[in-house]
Order: sequence, then C-alpha cells, then structure tokens
Amino acid sequence: MIYFVIIAILILSLIGMYLLYDEDGSTVAVVGLMTCVIIAIVTGIVACVMTIDVISNHVGIDGHIAANNERYNAIVSQLESGEFSESPIALKKLYDQAREWTEDLVKNKSNSHDFWIGIFTPAIYDDFQIIPIGDRGGS
Repeated sequence: MIYFVIIAILILSLIGMYLLYDEDGSTVAVVGLMTCVIIAIVTGIVACVMTIDVISNHVGIDGHIAANNERYNAIVSQLESGEFSESPIALKKLYDQAREWTEDLVKNKSNSHDFWIGIFTPAIYDDFQIIPIGDRGGS
C-alpha cells in the first residue's frame, strides 16, 4: 500500500504542476509550482527505487523457492538422521540453522501479508513449513 501512496502523491504533484504552470505568475503560484516540482522529483525517485525493489524481489522467484526447499530438506534430514547427536557443537549449529529458518519464515510470511509493505515480499512463504525443534535446541 505504501507503494501506491507514493505513486498517488507523484500523480497529484504532477497534476498540481500542470494546473499551476499557466497561472498569472503570482508568488503563491510560483511557490506552489516549485513545491509540486520538488515533491514530484522526490516521489519520482522513491517510486523508481521501490519499483526496482519490487521487480528484483519477484524476478527469479522459482530459483528462490527451489533454494528454500533444498535448505528446508537439508535441515530436516539432518535433524531426523540424528547424525550430529555425538557432537554437541555440530548439534547446536544445526539447531541454530533450524531456528534461523523458522525465524526467517515467520518474518517473511508476516511481511508478505502486511497491508503496507506486502508488495515487496513475494507471497511464497505460505508454502513452506516451520521446523519444530521444541526444547531440543538448547541455549
């Protein structure tokens, strides 16, 4: 939604520039025109940056999904195999990876459903599952 608010401000400032351009040259009209120009420049730059961010977050999404699936499967298979039960340091690192996965997943899922910033995070995180480690994770 914040993206569309910025676009709306940009459009309104452009309309203001158009309406104030042919005024009689009074001080109020000149100040209004300059204000609209400054607002249009600033919101135009912000809109460009936001558009690049949205595009970069949504391009290559299939690769991001595949990488996350692989990360999830690797952590779960290591947890289920129990191969790190002999080494407490390796086991703690594995639990830290599982905890980090879950934190990232919850954050991104929340961001993708957020009213104001949801457009910036692709809505792919509903397809992933958290890794329940319970009280196995120590620390």
